[in-house]
Amino acid sequence: MEPAYLEAWTPTSASLGPLLCFASKFLVCWCSEESELAALGIDLGFLVMLGGLAVVFGVESVGLEAGAEAVRGVLVEVVVVHLLLECVFNGWLHPWINPKGATPMTWDMWAHHMGSCFAGMYCKVAGPWLLAE
Repeated sequence: MEPAYLEAWTPTSASLGPLLCFASKFLVCWCSEESELAALGIDLGFLVMLGGLAVVFGVESVGLEAGAEAVRGVLVEVVVVHLLLECVFNGWLHPWINPKGATPMTWDMWAHHMGSCFAGMYCKVAGPWLLAE
């Protein structure tokens, strides 16, 4: 039996969404002459969708209290996996696909993405324990 903290961060099928987004972004950017614009558009669309879902399931008065907790955990996992894959894509793959046109990730974007990933992992692991008290 796994310890509770490992069980809380075992990837689930929620990781499939960001993986599909990553694969589609790779293919679109591979085939596009405007790979920078394509990557930004795909990321923006995905994050706007996640933001809308976070607003809906973050509001306590929507009458979904029982299911909202489960959805919040899934959304945290989706965001963390998306941020990790965004680091892989923007940090290494995009400059490889388009060496002349891709803007490399700056140190502040690396800090933002990694900090957000660690915060998301903390929320995923510690969140259920903190909310239970």
